[in-house]
Amino acid sequence: MIHKEERFMNSTFTIKSYDKISDCLLSKAFSLISDFEKKYTVFHPSFFNNLNEYAGKRSIDIDDETIELFDLSKKYYDLSDGLFNIAFQTPKYSFNDIEINVQKKTAYLPYPDMKISLGGIGKGYIVDKVFHFLKEEGVQNFYINGGGDLRVASAPHSPRPWRIGISNPFNSENTVGHVALTNQAFATSGTYIKGNHIQTFTQDEKAISISILSSTTVDADIMATIGLTKSIVDAKLFYDTNDIWATIIDNSGKVFLTKKALSTHYK
Repeated sequence: MIHKEERFMNSTFTIKSYDKISDCLLSKAFSLISDFEKKYTVFHPSFFNNLNEYAGKRSIDIDDETIELFDLSKKYYDLSDGLFNIAFQTPKYSFNDIEINVQKKTAYLPYPDMKISLGGIGKGYIVDKVFHFLKEEGVQNFYINGGGDLRVASAPHSPRPWRIGISNPFNSENTVGHVALTNQAFATSGTYIKGNHIQTFTQDEKAISISILSSTTVDADIMATIGLTKSIVDAKLFYDTNDIWATIIDNSGKVFLTKKALSTHYK
């Protein structure tokens, strides 16, 4: 098996493959992640950070990829009723305050103290981008994991699916179950893991860890994060209503499964 790891975006990115992948192709895959990090970081001067630098002053030219990221951010902002918000660093502002002109390819933050970050969507997005890059290059059976946000590809002749463990939030060396994946994405979000782009409220009756299986990594990542804002009852209802595969763990270690998780994949 091919196995390579590199550090980006404060996370370990891993590519595994049962297919032969040249060193050159692997380097190109990791370069996509490196270039994405340099382009969208808010911790150093960058293309994207110019938006924050010139907030309240002038608009900034943006490219098609940035427009796509804004479109995705808007989608999940609306789906979560404003809970997923890339303008979370300044709570009095929201995604809807960003002035985006798709025709002119410009974006503008109208308030001097307004700040935005794509950290809550970027990792899932770049995992999906690398996934498509490798598929286009003819790689059929592989796994890419960016700090727990992962996506797998399975060749038609693969003898078995990829078997992924669901982390135990109380002991990272153990799992609470496994999921079998073929050409799918999987992500876990937890209050014990990291900060996120969510407007937080009371933690009463909320999950400490949620895992989502989806068709894209960006969807799995954000849907897991959105669920953490809701009570366990409301999160499960939200997922069941939208036919989403999810496992939900509370602070006692109890595992709740959505209807879709009960019927498929989970063991």
